[in-house]
Amino acid sequence: MSGRSLVFVNSRADAGPPGRSTDIVVLDTTWTPEPGERSDLIPVRPFVRAVLDRVNLFDEALERLDAWGEAAGMADRLMTAGVSWWFHARSFIRLDLHEMLLWCHVLAELAPPGRYDRMEIPAGRAFLVEAARAARSSGPTHTVATFGPPPIRRAGRPPGGIGLLARDAPLGFLRQPAVRVLRRAGFRPDHPKRMAFLNDRLRTLAAEPSAVLAVVRSASFHVIDSDDGVRRTDPYVTPVLDALANQGHPVVSIGLALDYRRDPDWEVIEPDDRLLPMSFVSRRSELPRDDARISAEAAARLAGTPKLRLDVEGFDLGPAVRADVTDLAAWFERQRHGMLWAERIMLELRPSALFTGWEGARTMWLGAARRLGIPSLAVQHGVIYPNNPDYYRPQHDGLVRPDITCVYGPYERDLLIHGGRYDPATVVVTGSPRVHPDEAPVAAAPEVRAGIRRELGVEGDDRLLVVSAARNPVGDEMHSVSMVARMLDGPVPGVHVVFKLHPEEQGGEHYERLLAGLARAGGYAAPRVSVVRDVDLYRLLRAADAHLGLYSTVLTDAVLTGTPNMIAVGQAYSDIIGYVDAGVAVPVRSVDDVRAFMADPRPASREDRARFLDQHYRRGDATSLIAAAIAGWVGPAKVEVDA
Repeated sequence: MSGRSLVFVNSRADAGPPGRSTDIVVLDTTWTPEPGERSDLIPVRPFVRAVLDRVNLFDEALERLDAWGEAAGMADRLMTAGVSWWFHARSFIRLDLHEMLLWCHVLAELAPPGRYDRMEIPAGRAFLVEAARAARSSGPTHTVATFGPPPIRRAGRPPGGIGLLARDAPLGFLRQPAVRVLRRAGFRPDHPKRMAFLNDRLRTLAAEPSAVLAVVRSASFHVIDSDDGVRRTDPYVTPVLDALANQGHPVVSIGLALDYRRDPDWEVIEPDDRLLPMSFVSRRSELPRDDARISAEAAARLAGTPKLRLDVEGFDLGPAVRADVTDLAAWFERQRHGMLWAERIMLELRPSALFTGWEGARTMWLGAARRLGIPSLAVQHGVIYPNNPDYYRPQHDGLVRPDITCVYGPYERDLLIHGGRYDPATVVVTGSPRVHPDEAPVAAAPEVRAGIRRELGVEGDDRLLVVSAARNPVGDEMHSVSMVARMLDGPVPGVHVVFKLHPEEQGGEHYERLLAGLARAGGYAAPRVSVVRDVDLYRLLRAADAHLGLYSTVLTDAVLTGTPNMIAVGQAYSDIIGYVDAGVAVPVRSVDDVRAFMADPRPASREDRARFLDQHYRRGDATSLIAAAIAGWVGPAKVEVDA
């Protein structure tokens, strides 16, 4: 063996002094070595970028996971009461596999067999650790040691709890067993006055049978400007609920991720007399007497997942994927209980219909509605693209879908029918409740444009470039950072760069660090940078001189607003619905391309924009169409189900 060690550190500051037989990989993808940097420090970004340029990890991860899941019988192992949660879980498990695949490809280049006999990796980098530990089919092996705090959470598992037992808190690893023990002992750490207040609200709402029950997730609310002022809400579900209410149809909303025990959430919950937080729904009922048996059977099915190989670049990721999946036991129990609570609240409210967005993550509610015989309708969430895991799902008796899925345009309907294998009778083209082409002016009024520029600190005649970032960890840290480093690795004089974060993302300072580091290494002035999240996206785009994206939904939003549009190309996964061929986005491969575009940013032609929008957005009032479809179900509720 070589006698050399490869040490991974999270940042340049963690590198420590050089060692004679040690190479150090800096995992911070925003770090760029400056002239004169130590030769033993290896930036990870060039290796990540090389993999992303040649390998479509999104489709590869989903294809490999589906083959593995079918062989392992996962749809049946995650089944309860006729509903399978595998199709929900695979949407975030594939991101775990995506990152493991990425690290396998990186390690194959960075550390081929025989180059190192030892690797040291931060324990918090769980998927890199899994890839490094994956058994090779041939060649010398290496030892793997970890250091530092272990990971508290993994991709796709939403945060939960408050205080010391919150998932991201010091005792987060104890949360699930502790909560389970306390609940079965009859202890409820609830705010009694607020609980009583919400019980009174429920009794009032239950006296109005045949309401429409809507499910919304506060964590993904958007900031929307309207004639009534600024509002933070679900831009796809809320307009329909408002229309139903205006027509005299009672509406009740379930607020996911709202916890009545948290004061900021209570300020949202208390004044809305038609809102029930999920934290209330899930804490007001006891578990069935046989729940312990059902839980044990479910855990046993997961524990019985077979040991199957999953080969990539000579690494066997089968054990890592199996461990990731069998770790779903606590998540599956929360989902299974969630469907119980959903059924119970529906039995009390007796709704005529269930309405939601993001159907791929609403299994518990769609499953409860199916079991109770309540019709369900969902509206498209974001961009539907080929092989979208929320819509392209293997057929199985336990797969639950809405009775009706409303999509924005004929392109999306064709994808769901031919690629997602939806029944054509269940997919309806309505347009978007958020906006439609007739209400999407292509330029902001001068005073609106000036206001946005003032808020962002844009100076003089500088041009405003909006860059849209991905929302999940691997998409943001790997794909988006690599894209930005390629597209803005050089001077862009007279350009103010604004990074628009997804509503569920926090921070964004890493993009400022990235551009500052690139500028120091290149010896040029860094552009002015702003990072925003809570701003009306269409207001921002209408005031912008251009937009740059990779595969974000904002690419389509920029077409709607007539904003000059650049799409980054070069990565193997890009231009997922054909923006370039449609003539509504200009492909850019380097900072030279970006600089040239920003010198004279031009929107798509009127004809190309019209053709694209005709495919992706039905014209007219989508809100009224969807509200009318739901109103057609309003009537005596059928809410009987076998226990």
